[in-house]
Amino acid sequence: MQTPSSARLFVGFSLDKPQIDKILHLQQTLTTKINTNSVATLAHNLHITLGFFGQIDPTTCSKIREAINQMPKTTFSQIIDTFAWWQTAQLICLKGQASTSLNTMANDIKNIAKTHHLAVSQYDYVPHISLFRGVTTASLPTVVKDTQLIIAPSHLHLYQSTGHHNNVNYTILESWPLLQK
Repeated sequence: MQTPSSARLFVGFSLDKPQIDKILHLQQTLTTKINTNSVATLAHNLHITLGFFGQIDPTTCSKIREAINQMPKTTFSQIIDTFAWWQTAQLICLKGQASTSLNTMANDIKNIAKTHHLAVSQYDYVPHISLFRGVTTASLPTVVKDTQLIIAPSHLHLYQSTGHHNNVNYTILESWPLLQK
């Protein structure tokens, strides 16, 4: 797969259609609880983020792909069930507590980023699905009926993020199957 001269890349897991439909419904229920200039994540962009690599060149991209190829990628089941507003990032998401297998993969990705001198998050890994960006005010409900999603993806994806007007587009550049332990 080709990579442009410089690309903004991250890794994560896609959602299936019923999960996307449920997220879209949850977005609808939250629209009156946040500022009007926030932007909902588009259906085709919904995913669980595993880690960011940021802006990288083709040589580094090749090295990252090889490192991901070599790392263990095991199946997991992840519960995502809690709304959160991350004020610094101006983001509303649905989050969960990382399963052991998912946390191991997140640490592997963080180590790959460190090895290649890329930016590494200062925060502990929190599996999440971004629902809205640009959120400056929010009044999130503490409990919303039917917020729980159980995610059990089959592949890890390398995504490229590209900006388009007021939104972004995420394109899968490469996928790796998750294997049973």
